[in-house]
Amino acid sequence: MGQSSTRSVVAAIACAVLALTGCSGGSGDGATTPDGSQSAAAGEAPASGKASASASAKVEPAKRQEIAVDEVKEVSTKDAAYTLTITKVVVNDFYIEAEVRLVNNGTNALQAWYGGASSAPRLFDDRGREYPFQVQAGGDNKSLRLEAAEGLDASLVFAGRLGPDVKALTLDFQKIDPAYNQVEFEIPVKSS
Repeated sequence: MGQSSTRSVVAAIACAVLALTGCSGGSGDGATTPDGSQSAAAGEAPASGKASASASAKVEPAKRQEIAVDEVKEVSTKDAAYTLTITKVVVNDFYIEAEVRLVNNGTNALQAWYGGASSAPRLFDDRGREYPFQVQAGGDNKSLRLEAAEGLDASLVFAGRLGPDVKALTLDFQKIDPAYNQVEFEIPVKSS
């Protein structure tokens, strides 16, 4: 490419950048007042510092809360034997995580959660609200079985924002399999 062609391309790019800068809401969008300051352009908030009504309705993020649980449930029946441990629960802005460990102590295979609302752990609060289980990536309608002496560490994720008046959460595993009947964990929550 010749020198004059290169200059033409550079000039065209410079013109395009200048044109975009003028349209982007930068300086020059508002009219200049007699004292030399810029007035607000159409659709902008006045320079007085007052926020518009829509900006004041902004939702503040919830404070992250980590709750140490370290609760263990050991189950041993004629059909299944396992140890289920909840190490901690982390309350995030729009979801809740439960860190768990499951070990199959029996000789039979043990059904664990993976994907599907019909066989998933449940999380609900003392106000009656349930937080939907979020299936692991690639786990839709699949199952996970642990053979004898196998185990897993997992972070279970539940969607939803914890209300400020919630005092306790319940993590329930009963929908997964009959082997988990009456296996649930009560988790106290600090008031915000």
